[in-house]
Amino acid sequence: TAVGNVIYLASVPEIHIETYTRELGTFVLGDSMEPKDTLGILSHVKFGMLGGMKKIQAKYPNFDLATETNPEQYRELLTEDEWVLLQSNIGDRDLLLEAKAMFEGKNPWSDEKLGSLLNEHQVNLREHKRISTPKINRMIAAALEAGALGAKINGSGGGGCMFAYAPKDPEKVVAAIEKGAEKIVLTLGGSATNDAGIGMAHALGYRFLDATGKELMPIGRQLVDVTQIVSSPMAEKLKSIEFFVITDVQNPLAGDSGAAHVFAKQKGGTIPLIKQLDKGLINIGNLLDGLAGISISTQPGAGAAGGLGAGAVYFLGAKMSLGAEWVLEKLHIDRAIRKADYVITGEGKVDGQSWGGKLISQVLQRADKQFKQTLIVCGAFEEAEKVPVFLDVNDIFSVMSKAENEQDAMANAGGYLEKIGEEIALKYL
Repeated sequence: TAVGNVIYLASVPEIHIETYTRELGTFVLGDSMEPKDTLGILSHVKFGMLGGMKKIQAKYPNFDLATETNPEQYRELLTEDEWVLLQSNIGDRDLLLEAKAMFEGKNPWSDEKLGSLLNEHQVNLREHKRISTPKINRMIAAALEAGALGAKINGSGGGGCMFAYAPKDPEKVVAAIEKGAEKIVLTLGGSATNDAGIGMAHALGYRFLDATGKELMPIGRQLVDVTQIVSSPMAEKLKSIEFFVITDVQNPLAGDSGAAHVFAKQKGGTIPLIKQLDKGLINIGNLLDGLAGISISTQPGAGAAGGLGAGAVYFLGAKMSLGAEWVLEKLHIDRAIRKADYVITGEGKVDGQSWGGKLISQVLQRADKQFKQTLIVCGAFEEAEKVPVFLDVNDIFSVMSKAENEQDAMANAGGYLEKIGEEIALKYL
């Protein structure tokens, strides 16, 4: 603003400014309305890089980041994070010099090339320096989808603004940025599949190959043969969307408590089929863990919906949440419990599985924290020995305890529930 036009600001060997007067197309600035995290970003990016440079210069006093062309020789001196920062800084330097050469007329000018350089810079900022945010990523993706040639986060990061270079139809880009924020919640359960999410991923453009390079059908039977995953053309777009996975189960992907042994068995899978599916889930789980660099397959909920939980985390970058917790937070249940004298909850059948994170167990725990008595109403009640120690079995009321048999309970449930209501009123009010 002080100098005008486009400037190149150099800090070595001394601070100086070069001004370029080339006529450019329109830039669109988008404000995420997220507060910036300048100090947090500096502690990671700046001081992390300075720490790495100090290690290098202790052994190689002539090291100069501005001219270095062979960073591989320093890798063993650095932590993984410092190594990534070194590579990304050198990459950013080279992108800057390429753009500078265009502005100086040393290389042919191209709006498309300028946009491409901005996009490459954003990849560095998002993936390696990790200063972008999901919301800004969505705004950038929306701008590019609407025709912008390039876009990146602006400033120190962790929030703040982004800008897009849009020499054509900038108004269209503005509209896209304004509505570009997207959030998708996936509620998992009852999928009737056991494919670790590769069916979903295939529909989004991913491809799965065996050791010979042959493409495989995206079904559970083929999981055991998958050795390669070919990324989707939509991968960048997917990164711009915030995905949440909501599930009521905490099973890992594979093993005795995994998707095949627990859920395929429920759906009528034979023992040989279950063993084959589990081998496939182990194989794809190891592959996803290796590619992601973290353990996805053992995360609670990875085995949800036949392993779709793990697939959503890897292919969509989804964040996993327990369904009951998510629903209760949306309902502001803690506030409601605080105002209540008694808490009444329930489900169709209360048994040992009810206390493993399902809705009534979450309600029970939250009520107990506020010293509120919880009463449970259900269709059937089994496995009384597994009831949590802080719940009295006499506070559980079932329709089956009133009915003559299951048929009677289902035919006359309304009447029995009225009787239970009367019993609760007489006993507690």
